[in-house]
Parts: sequence; C-alpha cells; structure tokens
Amino acid sequence: MVRDSVEVNGATMERGFFQDNLAEANACYWTSDVVAADHQHCTICSAAIGRGVAAFNAGHRWLCGSCHERFLVKRDTP
Repeated sequence: MVRDSVEVNGATMERGFFQDNLAEANACYWTSDVVAADHQHCTICSAAIGRGVAAFNAGHRWLCGSCHERFLVKRDTP
C-alpha cells in the first residue's frame, strides 16, 4: 500500500506536496551560500534555516544541507 504522506527531516508532509517541492528543487541551479536574513525555509522540507547557517541558494529559494545531500547530490552518483 502506498502511503499518502512521507517523512522528511522529521516533518511529515503530504506525498504530492513533497513531490512538487522536489520537482521545483530539481529544476534549480543551487550554489552554496550563507543565510543573511533572519531565516529562510528549505524548498523541499520547509525546515527553518537560521541566519548565518550554510545552506544552498537558487535566487529566492533555499535548501537545507540535509535535503541537498539526500535528494540532489546523490542523484548524480553512479
């Protein structure tokens, strides 16, 4: 049976929402950056990324290190 929800970084979210977020992240070019604002939210898991924390940026979108490693970096591994 397919579950309607998934757990990502401790958060439970609807599977379709997660898949949409992942597709959005996969369409972006990410560069490492440090959050300068009060905080940002990860495009995939919605976790808060605090000021001064190293993360990944694509314009106005952000990824936490965990989602970048888990969902984007490993896709390029043979």
